Amino acid sequence: MRNNTQRNVNLPLILAGLLVLAVTIYLGYRISVSDRRLIPISVIAMIAGAIFEGKRLSDRWSTVLWIALGAFIFSFFAFIPGKREHHYNLENHIAMFPYFMHLLMQLYPGRVDCA
Repeated sequence: MRNNTQRNVNLPLILAGLLVLAVTIYLGYRISVSDRRLIPISVIAMIAGAIFEGKRLSDRWSTVLWIALGAFIFSFFAFIPGKREHHYNLENHIAMFPYFMHLLMQLYPGRVDCA
């Protein structure tokens, strides 16, 4: 019984992971063919700094990486069109994506492990 339940839970997680991977690959392609610089180097440094600061505040790397993964997945909400956005411009949303991820990483309430 447990094995069948485990298989039923794993299938949606695998499908969701493949979907996130496919969208990430597509976004990487759109960033590479874009005429303008969508993600500056400073943003990558800012996110790396947030990850290392999270490690300083947390006891384990696994906690920090789970927070970063959750922030990455929830930052796909940056691609939802705005209320007054008549012409959807994907490049503007790609440019907002890392800032949204950084904000979610900083706002996560479980950063410090309380013992």
